[in-house]
Amino acid sequence: STTVGGAIGLAVRRLGPALLAFLLFLFPVAMLLTPLFMQMMQNPSEPPPAPSLAFMVLSVLAFVVGVRVLAMVIPAAAAVLIFFVLLGGALVYLDIARPMQNPFQ
Repeated sequence: STTVGGAIGLAVRRLGPALLAFLLFLFPVAMLLTPLFMQMMQNPSEPPPAPSLAFMVLSVLAFVVGVRVLAMVIPAAAAVLIFFVLLGGALVYLDIARPMQNPFQ
């Protein structure tokens, strides 16, 4: 069985490394793709072939590497999800959270 404290601890321990891994992946990819994208957008109807090819290759490479990063992010996201589910259940049990009212009625 999972306790609320255990879920919080697990989520906090996994969230930091997962977030850093995502940012370490995102920033270099964005820095590489931005100049290529800007060159392609100078003439969107006929983009230059070299930046277009480089953009496509880097996008595929980012996808391949992103799948590897995803293997680490999924357990961290699951831990955070467990925490929020337990927190939501505790709030409903303690009658702190109330059902949302429909403003259109």
